[in-house]
Amino acid sequence: MATTALFIEILLGGTQTLTWMLVASTIFCGTKPLEFVFLNHSPQSGILFLLTAYSLGVVFDRVWDGLFKKVDRRIRKTVFHNDNQIDEIRIKMFHDEKIKTDFIEYIRNRMRIARSMVCNFFILAIVSIIAYIVNIEQFTVTLMLSVITIELIVLATSFYAYLNISKSYYKTLAKIREFCQKK
Repeated sequence: MATTALFIEILLGGTQTLTWMLVASTIFCGTKPLEFVFLNHSPQSGILFLLTAYSLGVVFDRVWDGLFKKVDRRIRKTVFHNDNQIDEIRIKMFHDEKIKTDFIEYIRNRMRIARSMVCNFFILAIVSIIAYIVNIEQFTVTLMLSVITIELIVLATSFYAYLNISKSYYKTLAKIREFCQKK
């Protein structure tokens, strides 16, 4: 898999994680953390933001993977009855099939992005509600309802995308397995 794609995927997930963490910090600190991050335009703060987001992305990608294990296994079992089959296909592809490997890794990349969005936007919706209640004088009800509605729409569509991309991933692996067996 291209390291640039992996870097962007981790950075995207980490940025989402950092976003809900910043909103959560308003519960305890008011809007000062948000003002510092979004109103401070120094290169140092931008670099610090990216470094923090990437680090959080690496850690939380593993957390989200653990949370979605059961969902992933359920989807996988609709196509494969034996997990060893998946490992065999992937090993063979990494060894012999560069183009197929790149395509499969592209699908997995999209799966991880969708999974990250599901988890991060779920937490962001909850944190936004709590932050609104705590900081009620600083937000309008219409604004907060709009934000929460958008978050829930993104959450639902991300989950739908994750399910469909995961099904596509395992079906594609199954087709590649059939192709490899015919060789």
